[in-house]
Amino acid sequence: SNAVFADGETALLCAENGVFAFERRNGTDTLCICVNRSSQVYPLSGNWHDLLSDTVYNGNVRIAPDSAVILEKR
Repeated sequence: SNAVFADGETALLCAENGVFAFERRNGTDTLCICVNRSSQVYPLSGNWHDLLSDTVYNGNVRIAPDSAVILEKR
């Protein structure tokens, strides 16, 4: 369980063209939840760890169409 879900602040990143993405931050942790229902790749910059696939991204994440990710800032 990650405390950022309970006590973090929410920042909307995108809510258009089939993409819904937001961040949760609590001062020590940052999570990004992104659902891409569009037919295009959604790019997201930064160093992230995908908690669903255990993939590490350095620099850029390309979120595939019709997919979802839960990313932890590294």
